[in-house]
Amino acid sequence: MENRIIYGIDIARGSPRAKEIPRYALAILRDGEISHQSMLRRQKIFNMIQREKPEIIAVDNIFELAADRNELLSLMERLPDGVKLVQVTGGLHPEPLVRLAKKHGFSFYPENPNEEAEACALLADLGVGHEVSLFEDI
Repeated sequence: MENRIIYGIDIARGSPRAKEIPRYALAILRDGEISHQSMLRRQKIFNMIQREKPEIIAVDNIFELAADRNELLSLMERLPDGVKLVQVTGGLHPEPLVRLAKKHGFSFYPENPNEEAEACALLADLGVGHEVSLFEDI
């Protein structure tokens, strides 16, 4: 699909639950080409999302973006219309990111946030994962 943009995000340092502001790795899959940015604050990524309106934001764990359910709901309400948040590792029965990548014919170094973010974007591009919904309690 032309002009398709998918953001893969992985936490690079810190945690939404920690005192230190977390930093993220961002892989942008645009028309089959990947670019990387690292050590971004969440607000910077959300500013980019507002500007570029990617089709999918892919993560391996939605709680890397938010400390709790309420914060997650607040973030999701700020997403532009049509932007999907997808947890590529699954919903009720999650599967490790490394195993999913292997199933789909590629590998990555799991200690590298840039590679994890890229794996999330690539898996979402293949239709892997579950869309996070404001209306479901799961």
